[in-house]
Amino acid sequence: MSSDTHLDQAHDSAPSNPGAADSSRAAARLLEIAARESEQWKSEARREADTLIEDARSEASRLVEEGREEARRLTAEARVEAGEVREELARDKHRHDTEVAELRGMADSYRDRMRGQLTELLEVLDRREQG
Repeated sequence: MSSDTHLDQAHDSAPSNPGAADSSRAAARLLEIAARESEQWKSEARREADTLIEDARSEASRLVEEGREEARRLTAEARVEAGEVREELARDKHRHDTEVAELRGMADSYRDRMRGQLTELLEVLDRREQG
């Protein structure tokens, strides 16, 4: 049986006295009030949900922008630091290259002196053998 059939039977079986009609009207009025209040609550809930969603979207946008700004700041700082490190490495390389050149010069000078001294010693020995 459908609910309409139950309602028809309930209506047909309702007593036909005026007090019962008043009770039915009062019940119907209460149902109307409940339905209207229910719709109002749903509307309020939808408005509140829309407000919450909009607030959440605004907060998300703000956080994303803050994150992007922080990323830009960190990237700029990293570039500056990388430039400073490159400059320091270039200075160190130049200093090391200079030291290597000095050491090569010293080694060449030492080699030349040793060669000269050995040549002198060989000449002395040759003279002693000849003499």
